[in-house]
Amino acid sequence: MDSFDLQVECPHCGAEFAVARIRAGREESCPVCSGIVRVPAAGAGGAGASAPESAATGSEGDGLQAEVAEEPVPEAPEEGAVAEPAAFQARAVAEWERAVVCCSAEQKANPFAAGPIVARHTGLSLPDARRQVVKGLGLLADGISMGVARQMVEELRGKGIEAFAVPVALVPAAAEERRVLRVYGADAEALRLETDAHGSVESVPWQRLAAGLCTRAAFMEPGEAELEVVEEPFSGGGGAVSRTTYRRRENQPEPPARVTLVVLEGPARASLLSFNERQVRYAYLEARLRPGHEQNFELFLSDVLKWGGQAFFSASLRAAARGDRFHVIRVVGKIDYANHVRWALCCATAGGRFGAAPR
Repeated sequence: MDSFDLQVECPHCGAEFAVARIRAGREESCPVCSGIVRVPAAGAGGAGASAPESAATGSEGDGLQAEVAEEPVPEAPEEGAVAEPAAFQARAVAEWERAVVCCSAEQKANPFAAGPIVARHTGLSLPDARRQVVKGLGLLADGISMGVARQMVEELRGKGIEAFAVPVALVPAAAEERRVLRVYGADAEALRLETDAHGSVESVPWQRLAAGLCTRAAFMEPGEAELEVVEEPFSGGGGAVSRTTYRRRENQPEPPARVTLVVLEGPARASLLSFNERQVRYAYLEARLRPGHEQNFELFLSDVLKWGGQAFFSASLRAAARGDRFHVIRVVGKIDYANHVRWALCCATAGGRFGAAPR
């Protein structure tokens, strides 16, 4: 009997890998992004179903192995997905012009499906291309020619991965993040926030909002440790029995959700306003104020979505507004965060939020 007979999909990076059936119902570490994946109970459908008989295990020299899954079925674009970029309608784009290729919305591209395509069109090695698919957080390639970018997008879509390309010249370079001390709330006209130590309240009109995203730090400083008791199946000489295992587990405090808003500062110029959910003063909700902190944060994000409707909002921010924190993008360090911000800038550019290209 083949012990590796459960196919699991990582909810963080989209990678698929095989797990022993005996690990059903437990947690495993993704071999690609090291994220924690819950293994479905044996016999469950979907990602936990047994691998197809035609699946084969392959290695590309980087020590990563995965079973080649069936061709994915293209799904309908997620809410907030970007179709054909409005940037193409602003002016003619030459084939040689530099471009950026991104995933639409926040579709998690399987690195084993998208990696070979990224490698073929960017010159990266296959291991580096797979890492780019995972660590780029939506950003697949940057600085390739538009002709190559269009071919890459066509191949990705053939694999069921919705993607788009925009000229580099149209994507604004975001300035450094502006310091935000407190957010005093939002109304139909503007977002009210404090950006200096003097208590001055600044208003940011919704017309200046180009994009919004929500992230969460993947790792925090470990808290106090506790003893974890695990009952594990064990095959002894007299048949299948169970044994008790004791192991030390570090308590990880839940990191706060971080909101980043891209604000227009002029033609092809933008700045970033970043704050976490603990910096919002929810008293502005008045009669809508809830007793729970998380519920108030959801109401605040719902207000941002309602009044900043012209902007591009990531699926992570929309998920947080629904109270679905599991689908909020987790970032590790400044590089992951910078990639995700550039992806959001590209999505806003493709939607025409920054106007025509500079001459």
